[in-house]
Amino acid sequence: RAGIEGLPALTHPNIQDMAQSHNVSSSQVVIRWMTALGVSAIPASTKIQHQKMNLDALELELTPRDLRNLAELNGFVPGRPKEEDNSVNALFSNKLEEGLELYWVGVDGQEVLQKELEVGESIRINTWPGHVFIARKIHNGEEWKFEILEEHREQAFDVVATTTSRDDL
Repeated sequence: RAGIEGLPALTHPNIQDMAQSHNVSSSQVVIRWMTALGVSAIPASTKIQHQKMNLDALELELTPRDLRNLAELNGFVPGRPKEEDNSVNALFSNKLEEGLELYWVGVDGQEVLQKELEVGESIRINTWPGHVFIARKIHNGEEWKFEILEEHREQAFDVVATTTSRDDL
C-alpha cells in the first residue's frame, strides 16, 4: 500500500480496509476524504507515479457509509477505546527574533512539517503522549526537541533564544 508508514491516518485499520475495498491506497482515501470535507489537500511527492495516484484520488467515490465511518474516527487511537483517549493539547510559541519551522517526528524518524512560525506566532496541536516535535530555525538549522508527556492534558512550549521553556498546565 502506498503512503507514509507510521502516520495514524494512513495506517489506521479502518482506512486500510476502506482502501482495499475501493482498490486504492490509504493515501488516496485520506486525500479524497479531505476534499469531501472541503479541505485543500496538498500532498507532496517527487515521484510521477505518486503524483498520478494523488490526482486519481479525486475520482474516488466515497459512499455515505464510508464518510460516516471516517467521521466516527474523530480522535480514535488504534488499540485504545475512544473513551480512554489521552490526547494532549500542545501549544508551541515562537519567542525567537526570527522564523522557525515546527515538525512532527514520525515513529520512523521522518519529519513532517506542521507550520512555519513567524516571530511571535503560535500553533495549537492536538497530539498524544510520546509524540516528538522539533522546532528548527529557518536560517541556521538550530533546533529544539520536545516530547509530549502523558501526565498533562495541556502543554505549552516556548522556543526562546538559547534554551526552551516548558509549562505543563
